[in-house]
Amino acid sequence: MESDFYEWSNRHSQVLIKLLECFNSANIRFFLLRNYKGLPEINPSKDVDILVDPKSYKIARKLLLSVFIEQNFTHYFQADYERAHCFYAIDLKNNFSIHIDLIAGYSNKGFEILTFDFLYGRTIKYKNFLVLDPALDAVMLLLYKLIMCKQIKDRYREEINTVFCTYAKEISNILDQILGLKKSAEVIESLQVNNYNSIEQNANSLSRIAKQKVFFKYPFKTTWGIIKFLYEKTVRMIICPKRFQYLIAVEAPDGVDTTRFLESLTTQVARSFVTEKNKCEMYNYRPNILPNIGILGERIDFMRQNVEFLYPYKLKPLNKLISFMRFFYYWLDYVIGIPYILRKSAQFYKITIFDHYIYDILIDPKIFGISLPYWLRRLFSILVIQPKLVFLLETDIDTMFARNPKLSKCEKECQLSGFRESARILGNVYVFDATKTTEEKTLDAVKIIWDRFAHILCQQ
Repeated sequence: MESDFYEWSNRHSQVLIKLLECFNSANIRFFLLRNYKGLPEINPSKDVDILVDPKSYKIARKLLLSVFIEQNFTHYFQADYERAHCFYAIDLKNNFSIHIDLIAGYSNKGFEILTFDFLYGRTIKYKNFLVLDPALDAVMLLLYKLIMCKQIKDRYREEINTVFCTYAKEISNILDQILGLKKSAEVIESLQVNNYNSIEQNANSLSRIAKQKVFFKYPFKTTWGIIKFLYEKTVRMIICPKRFQYLIAVEAPDGVDTTRFLESLTTQVARSFVTEKNKCEMYNYRPNILPNIGILGERIDFMRQNVEFLYPYKLKPLNKLISFMRFFYYWLDYVIGIPYILRKSAQFYKITIFDHYIYDILIDPKIFGISLPYWLRRLFSILVIQPKLVFLLETDIDTMFARNPKLSKCEKECQLSGFRESARILGNVYVFDATKTTEEKTLDAVKIIWDRFAHILCQQ
């Protein structure tokens, strides 16, 4: 699907201009971080970072959302990482999105290494907004890459080196305040000879010293910051509340291809996040935290893997005991694996998508060689974490049979009936006509996803 998500357009520019006007009218202290040259008309990046006075963050957020509404965005999604609040405004009608970050002060794991007042006091005017002066901008880039990433890419080295050649004394003075005279001198010495490898090797030491100085200067404030950081991270990654469980299952009877739909869906989700990176974690059938039974048997030299498993339609039904053992083993994989992978996804607000879920065993156990009563399969299937959304792709029996004649039309009819019955019971199933174009199905699915996982701004 064609989209202007990756290109900064006139509409992006108008949204940013309106937002900055609102901030100025409300007397909010703010400035733009990095990659600002060309803004608001041209943006060399895919997003805009705005560092706002922490005391004014709530007002700034309210103004940002009012601008989104005024500019006719349909949804917005918010991702919070300590003091960085990432907003993705989405206009599904026009296949358009913008990414703006509101950063309520510079902090790392609760340590405010540079206060907002200090940063704001070193700003200069660029067009109609403020930015950091070159020396402090270079120091911020250096610290961010060292403390957060432990490495500095070549292009960042070139940027820092260019600024250092002109503002060496100013950079030295700033580093003296952050690292102390001794460590600052070591960093300056490395910068003078362009030895960034040495700086990277001491990244942990530099981070520790910077944080120690902050702690001894502001012990109570820093302690409270650390507590808030740990609480936020615990909630997001360990407790993993329901609002972070972005879990989707895509189901289809045999003969309906889900691959193209999933490829298109993951691409469109990434575009909504204004990124080329994958924002979806994909899985087939189960989490695979536990290995395939046949592979496990071979590993412990208990049995040889049954190659017929690669061709499920050839599997012979197992007796009740072995069926239960196999079903329980794979059910356990869901019980253990789903919370684990959801916590992984929650770390970066990713959406977890399963190409088929445990419902396949519920609806058509024969293709897995399982022979167990429906009530038992149904009982176990509802004891795992349920997807927030289930997309069911279906079409007519003749089309399914033409695409894959391994099952008879009667068997396919049973599969389709099973999926439809599950859709009625589950209540969170959305049925798609598989004969529609991939683009049509994707647009319908994306709307459902954002209606469920994002905040609705305007009626569509």
